[in-house]
Amino acid sequence: MIKRITVAALLLVVSQITWAQRGAPPDFASLDTDDNGSLDLEEVTAMFAAFGGRGGGQAPDPEEIFASWDENKDDSISEEEFNNRPRMGGGRGGG
Repeated sequence: MIKRITVAALLLVVSQITWAQRGAPPDFASLDTDDNGSLDLEEVTAMFAAFGGRGGGQAPDPEEIFASWDENKDDSISEEEFNNRPRMGGGRGGG
């Protein structure tokens, strides 16, 4: 369990660095491509395809990230869950 959390945290740090290099991270509305008010695995995967894995490193695993963001384990990420996702440096919240 600890190993999985550590891997997810490292992947989040890598993705945040990548986003910083490319500009601001995407906001919830731009990721919710079907406008249903939540993110599914396909939308999160598309986000990492667009923003992750730059710089020769290993791309983040969208399934692990999705699972870590889906706090209530309902197989979707609400805007609240998205805004409360773990951030670089261990913080939460923001946009």
